[in-house]
Parts: sequence; structure tokens; C-alpha cells
Amino acid sequence: LLLSVGVALGLAVAMLTLRSVRLGLLTLPGPALAVALGVGLHGHLGISINTITITLPVLILVLATSDSIHISFERGRQSGRESVHATVRAVRRVAVACVFAGITTAVAFAALATSRSEIIAEMGRMGAVVTLTSVAVVLLTQTAVLATAGRTAWFNSLFDRLHARPPTGFGIGSLPALALARPRFVTFAGLGVLVVSAIAYGQAGPRYSLLDSLRADS
Repeated sequence: LLLSVGVALGLAVAMLTLRSVRLGLLTLPGPALAVALGVGLHGHLGISINTITITLPVLILVLATSDSIHISFERGRQSGRESVHATVRAVRRVAVACVFAGITTAVAFAALATSRSEIIAEMGRMGAVVTLTSVAVVLLTQTAVLATAGRTAWFNSLFDRLHARPPTGFGIGSLPALALARPRFVTFAGLGVLVVSAIAYGQAGPRYSLLDSLRADS
């Protein structure tokens, strides 16, 4: 159920962002295979999907869908080149950001592996593994998908239509300009938020239970 909802929402975001049903559908193969591999790794390694690890396949879907949309946008900017060359160039330009985002997430999960609770530690270990493998799957799959689709006549025309009326971003495009204009301000503001968040997090007590997600009659 969670994956079905996630796929539907991810497809809706992709179609709205790329302004095309067909381009939106092309973003699905990578995330679908990444989720399938993630679930398969659980079975292969003998790890059960329980009330805690159920979040991992959905997380893979979110990260993989985002990577797939970014790759599609960059592929559109490479129009005019031969299909395979344009796709490989697009993936090379986006891959660094995708890989580092995956590494950052994997490191966060790896920290959970130090937990004294085995169920939490298990989620941390599997989270680190499936996060890194999903990035590789998306890069490989979307390279094949977009290189193949790029040979069709309608592919580049859809990107041309998107470039004729690019997304506005609701003013988000001004954030990179602010970062370039005021790098020290952004850096120190970010560090300040980090310190405040760490202090606030330190005040939180462990008022939770694994039974919270179960029904009373379970």
C-alpha cells in the first residue's frame, strides 16, 4: 500500500515537473528496479521487513524518483546530440550529486547501526546498503531507458516544449543566487541552525515505544 501510494505520488510529481505523461512514465523504471532490489536484498540477507524496516523501501522510492527526475531534466538540456552520447553526458553531470546525496543518507543510517537495540541497528545496516545500491541501479537503468527513448521522434520534441516554458520554481531559483552572493552569511546561518537543532534534540526524552505502531488487539 505504501509503495503504491509512493509510486502514484512520484509519477504525479514527475509528470507535473516535466509537463508530460510520457516523460513522467520514463522516470519510473529506475525507482521500480531500485525498490525491487532493496526488497530482494532483505530476503537474500535474511532480514525481515518489520514495523521499523518497512520505511526503507519507501525511502528508496523517494530518493530514486528524485534522482530519476534530475537525470531527465539534464537529459533534456543535452538535446541536439546523439541519443546515447547525450544521455551519458547527462548522467555524468548529475551522478556526482546523486552519489553524494546517497552517501550522506547512508552515513546517517550507518550511525543507527551503533544502537543497542538490534531492530534499530538492523535498520541502520540495511538502510546504508539499500541507499547506496539504489543510486547505482537508478543511474544504470535510467541511462538505458533514456538512451533508448531518445531514438524516438517524440522524445526531443517534448523537451523542446518544456524548455519553451520552463518551470518557475516558485522563487526557489533565487536561493542559489543568495548562496553565491552571501556565502559566509549562508554558512554561519546554517551552522547556527545546526547548533540550535542539536540543543533542542538533546532536550528530547525517549518517550516512544515500538508498540506505538501496533493496534491494541495485536
